[in-house]
Amino acid sequence: MHKMMKLQGAAEHAPDRFNALALFRASGKVKSSDIVKAVAGLLTQAETIELTPSGTLHVLVAIAPKHLSNHDAAEAIDEQWSQKTEKKLISGAPAMQKLSKEDGQADVLVQVAASVEDDRVFALRLAEGILRQGGLELAREWFGTPQLVNRDPFGFRSAIANPWEPKPGTGDAAAQRDEFARIADGPLEGASWLLHRQYVQDVDAFIKLDPSKRERVIGTKPNGSDLPDSPRKSHVGMARRYREEGRGLLVRRGFHFREDGQEGLAFLAIARELEAFLQADEEMEGGDAILDFVTGTGGGVYLVPPTAEWLLAGVRPAAVPPAAKDVQRYEAPLELLEVVPAFKTYMMLIKLHGTFVGDLGQQRVMPEVANLVREAHKIIAKKSSPKEWEELAQQMDDALNKAITNANAVNDQAGEYITIQG
Repeated sequence: MHKMMKLQGAAEHAPDRFNALALFRASGKVKSSDIVKAVAGLLTQAETIELTPSGTLHVLVAIAPKHLSNHDAAEAIDEQWSQKTEKKLISGAPAMQKLSKEDGQADVLVQVAASVEDDRVFALRLAEGILRQGGLELAREWFGTPQLVNRDPFGFRSAIANPWEPKPGTGDAAAQRDEFARIADGPLEGASWLLHRQYVQDVDAFIKLDPSKRERVIGTKPNGSDLPDSPRKSHVGMARRYREEGRGLLVRRGFHFREDGQEGLAFLAIARELEAFLQADEEMEGGDAILDFVTGTGGGVYLVPPTAEWLLAGVRPAAVPPAAKDVQRYEAPLELLEVVPAFKTYMMLIKLHGTFVGDLGQQRVMPEVANLVREAHKIIAKKSSPKEWEELAQQMDDALNKAITNANAVNDQAGEYITIQG
């Protein structure tokens, strides 16, 4: 029986009291496979963080689609994503200024939501440390308060519905999130698309308006209550209308920020298809009154993988160079082994956390690990052949050493082809 793949755990939770957004970019020439492994490592580690007593912490991790071109889900990704679509959603977005390369698409996005400040800071440190192992460096970060709880820089509370808590008579909130955000089937099952945009709000221009005009721009009273005659092109009015029409269905995860004297919105939203973001943009371009008071300063399109296992298990084997063809099956590089996804995930994880050390072509098993492996060989040999266990254990030791030696030989001949590290 097929087990349904759920959304990434953090995607199931709303922004919290302390929020942060961090963007990471590759430093120099970095392989997509290394970025994928680093993201998988962060997803795994984030689930084991020891929290401050009574604290809550959720770390959402998303990756740029281009780094999954060698993944089993690549064709499904390409059905929705392209450089043209990415450009339309970022540089072509409503109210977006001309962007520099540093303000556009990053390689990895991390959103942290915590109920305790210390946990937020620790999670960011953890993310930075793990992603650096994959050749990624912190490029930008923002801190702020939840979009759907506090007043925004214009002084208004949000009145746009969002499926974190179900409205009366609408059913289960999780089911609503699934409907809007989770890809339900196929190679991308359990994943979600994430759109990030950074908006600076022109508070000075907005507060110069008469209070009644401010309300008509937003579409509500400052406390979030409805206006008797909310204008059709008010921000809330337009958002509600296209949601009622079943267009632009998405789950908002944004928060308000203040940085270097500027205030605005870190707009973050997840959806099951990129078309939802395009539809929302079409509605805004139809005359959303708030566009006169905001400026887009950056953004990106990402995929939110459901789990680390999904990320790693879907990575396709690298092409086998001629130098590797003579390597026997039991001595072959790890990428060549015909293994079940779960075992492949395990091998990726032990590599990621330093099981193999040394430069390319000179890998060796970490001494502490080698000692444990030799002890394991003894246990296996004693159970298999009680009378000749010492000879059998030695054979296993020799086989491991020979496998690593041959793998290193392939590395020397093939340059960047990574064997035993895979």
